[in-house]
Amino acid sequence: MSQMKKYMAFALALMLVLSGCAGDSAPVPVVQVSMIARAGLAGDSYAGVVVSENAVQIQRDKDQKVDELYVSEGDTVQEGQQLFRYDVNELNLTLDRQELDLDRLKEEVKSKKKQISDVEKELKSATGDTKTQLNIQLRQLNTELKQAQYDQEDLESEIKYTKQMIQNAVVKSPADGTVRKI
Repeated sequence: MSQMKKYMAFALALMLVLSGCAGDSAPVPVVQVSMIARAGLAGDSYAGVVVSENAVQIQRDKDQKVDELYVSEGDTVQEGQQLFRYDVNELNLTLDRQELDLDRLKEEVKSKKKQISDVEKELKSATGDTKTQLNIQLRQLNTELKQAQYDQEDLESEIKYTKQMIQNAVVKSPADGTVRKI
């Protein structure tokens, strides 16, 4: 900056500071934008390089095998661009097994409910030791039903996770940048 530009910038800053310290009765100095432009303080531009301090590191899931790599070291990528894809063949087999197990559990829950209903009907007309045995059997069936329902909910959660893993098999870039290391 030339000496004149520095002087004008200092004077402007001083006026702004002093205007903030003045009371209500003191006049407020006003500097027109045209004066700043004529003094050469407006419109200066400077060249430079902006470097991001943020590096995004993408960790590969160690439990999964990479099936296909879409980028190489040094490639420039855009946000949302595909970087690599996990192999989902094993996940698809796991999902098939989980869905079969879920069908079996649903049938087990249905069967337990039917057995409970049958025991409850018998219990209405039972007496003595038979009634005691039916109560024990009813408690056992209720426990087994609750366990099957819990297993069903747990498996449904696992299926949801497996489907999410399959859906997220393609890993995309979270930001624009350059691939530094693979």
